[in-house]
Amino acid sequence: MKRTYQKGCFYWLLLFFIVLILSCSFDETETAQTTLELVLPSLSEGRSEIKMIRILIQSDQRTIPQQDFSMTPSPDSSGFQSLNVFIPLDAEFIRVEALGSYGEQLFVGESVLSMEREGISEIRVQLDPITPVLKFNLSSSFADVGADFQIELELKHVRSLFALTLQIAYPDVFIEPYAVELGDFWQSADESAPVLMVSDYNLSAQPPGRLSLGFVRTVESNGDMESGKIATIFFHTKQTGLATIRVLENPQLTAQQFDGSPVGNFEELIGYLNRAQVQLEIR
Repeated sequence: MKRTYQKGCFYWLLLFFIVLILSCSFDETETAQTTLELVLPSLSEGRSEIKMIRILIQSDQRTIPQQDFSMTPSPDSSGFQSLNVFIPLDAEFIRVEALGSYGEQLFVGESVLSMEREGISEIRVQLDPITPVLKFNLSSSFADVGADFQIELELKHVRSLFALTLQIAYPDVFIEPYAVELGDFWQSADESAPVLMVSDYNLSAQPPGRLSLGFVRTVESNGDMESGKIATIFFHTKQTGLATIRVLENPQLTAQQFDGSPVGNFEELIGYLNRAQVQLEIR
């Protein structure tokens, strides 16, 4: 009787270890080493403040531990950073958080996943600031005298925006604006509810070296978080020099909801303005 009992225990233990080994092998076959390419924020946005990258992966089938990587981007980095990470093939969503010296979130990026069962996939995630950001994107860092260039005015991570007004400062000795076009931030507006834009670039009474812009929706925003290009400003160069273009922190800077109150985190947007400037070398 005792021998039969011991033999039964032996078979149960053997069965347990077989199941355990098979389950481990299954996990290995269901996980792929993947190249994660991060599109880093610019130096002016605070790229050098990043100290750690945290990767959070979502799957309906299992709980996946977070992966942390120490990282300090080089000041002369190209703007991209590649990491080798392990991602289950049934993963559906990835969130990447860039943390500062004290573990605070600085930038975040997200992407939907569609893993392949053969080969190593490459995933690209762009890291953006977590607060509202108003910034310039310059078409080129230099231009010849007499040439034209353009600047995209970009707004990120703002919710329920109904109206936006601002004033831009530029050195009128070196450059002058000659046109403004509405950007894709407003593309959700249909023909029955257009966005109105006003600008004083072609008014003789405008203060020298100042460009005022205003945008207003004709219907209330749907309340979604929005990002995109507010407008494109076209300039003409006049003489050689270094031209600095920036958004002024003055009473003309407003970002309002439909009821006239400021959009959420408007104070953080104001605090970011010291980075909302660009320089153009005119040769």
